[in-house]
Formats: sequence, C-alpha cells, structure tokens
Amino acid sequence: MAKHVITANRLIDGLVVYLSASGGWVEAVSESLVAAAEAALEVALETGRAAEAGNHVVGVYEIEVDGSGPAMAPVSLRERIRAFGPTTHPEFGRTTESGHYQHSDGVEPVRFGDA
Repeated sequence: MAKHVITANRLIDGLVVYLSASGGWVEAVSESLVAAAEAALEVALETGRAAEAGNHVVGVYEIEVDGSGPAMAPVSLRERIRAFGPTTHPEFGRTTESGHYQHSDGVEPVRFGDA
C-alpha cells in the first residue's frame, strides 16, 4: 500500500492542515502522521472525521505522499500546491517557517485569536 496522510482545512482561518501523530493538526505535511497500512489509514480518517464533526476542520480526506520527514511531499500537483503554495512566483510561496507568510510590501498576515 502507498503512504497516505490526512488533510483538511482549519475552520478558524482556512489554512491547509494535516493530521499529526498526536491527533492534532499541523500546517506542514512533513510533520503529519503517515499511514502505510489500510487499517492505520482507516483509523486516521475516523480521527479526521471526528474533528470535522467537532467543527475544528472541514473537508477531511486522504492524500498519497512520497518520501518521509522533511523530504515528504504529496504525489499529486494539486496537493503539492496546497502543501507548498502557489506556482506563480517564489515570493508568494510558503516560507520555511510553517504557517508564516512574508509580504514584500510589509503587510502583516491576519492572526486570529490575537487581541
């Protein structure tokens, strides 16, 4: 069986997230739980569906990945774009710091929950 991870979008900010080994959600595909067996994939999907039912994430599904650790990447182009950013220009892609975006015009990203 191929390697799979569970992905979704976080409801509070819409970011792409991946199910981690702890059952939480992380923004980097390299930090996600990798399911290499059918039984593990089903358990991971159920964990994701429970988080969706609890209104933490939306659109839970599995994706195929290749590699492991920092070199791990989604197989399909669509999922690579979701994981690493747009294909337009390197300036607009995700930086090495997970979840942080740098803007050349100095605009700060919106951070929900900061008061």
